[in-house]
Amino acid sequence: MSVLESRRVRASLLGALLSVGSFCRIGDTQAAPPQPMRDDSASAQHQFDFLIGDWKITNHRLKARLAHSSEWIDFEATDSFHALPGGLGTEENFRTEHWPQYNAIGLHLFDPSEKKWFLYWADNKNSPGVMQTLATGFFSDGVGTFYGTDTVDGQPVIVRIIWKRIDADHARWEQAFSIDDRKSWETNWTMDFVRTSSTVN
Repeated sequence: MSVLESRRVRASLLGALLSVGSFCRIGDTQAAPPQPMRDDSASAQHQFDFLIGDWKITNHRLKARLAHSSEWIDFEATDSFHALPGGLGTEENFRTEHWPQYNAIGLHLFDPSEKKWFLYWADNKNSPGVMQTLATGFFSDGVGTFYGTDTVDGQPVIVRIIWKRIDADHARWEQAFSIDDRKSWETNWTMDFVRTSSTVN
């Protein structure tokens, strides 16, 4: 996943969150543009539950972003997800040797007042100790679309992340960048998930 705009977690919040084994929202991201009607059912806070369990991932990543590149790099990874307490959302544990001993934690946290998701990321390669704000958005017709901002080689970009459940044992993640205010998008990373177990060990 890309290194997105970092926002350091305040110590007081982090201490409170660690006491319950979770994290809370650390900041706002750019609001998502108009989209089809979101899923507002009472089960909205469980929309990421389809990922709970263990997965094998095939990554397809553009070698150079925003450089008109057509060269892709493929590599394998593993991932696991479990539910956070109290309907907070899910936690992700991503691992790959594409970058030696790379480990990361992702959080999908649901805000019931806004019926909106907030996505966060921390890893041991890019700014260790910092919880990065990835994107915010919601699900519509079973597809989660999330937007945030980043800077790539000094150039500000809008980031779009899509999560999609294909079936019980397959899912897909996509990342794209826009430098022209969403008029066009460069998809620069996809992940194809194949389930290896339905429960986290």
